[in-house]
Amino acid sequence: MSLRNNLGRIVLASTIGLGLAGCSDNPEYHFDGKIGEDKVIFYQDFWKASNYLVVTKPDGRTIVYRDTGLLSYGNFTVDQVYITKDGVKKIYSKKRNDGEEVVKEAQKQFDDYLNKILEIKKQEGLKNLK
Repeated sequence: MSLRNNLGRIVLASTIGLGLAGCSDNPEYHFDGKIGEDKVIFYQDFWKASNYLVVTKPDGRTIVYRDTGLLSYGNFTVDQVYITKDGVKKIYSKKRNDGEEVVKEAQKQFDDYLNKILEIKKQEGLKNLK
């Protein structure tokens, strides 16, 4: 009888885990496309409880805006910025003295990209209604 109960618990836990893996707090921001000349991807990582906005500039630079949060996908506040240029990756964090101003400027860019994503999706929806 205990083997049967344990098997039932394993199946239940697996089902719940698979269900959570597909969860997303803010699917309206999920995006993979171009904004102007920039290649832009926004996604949420359930296991790291983080939002990621990845922007690849025409000159090859990649900027990753990371918003972390406990028990949620964050609060849309940039906590870290990763800038890769010519194969060299630099990490800026608002917790470090050299990163405070960088993260502050990154927050403005992050907000701007998210607003553009929402506008693109809204316009796409309206266009598809016609």
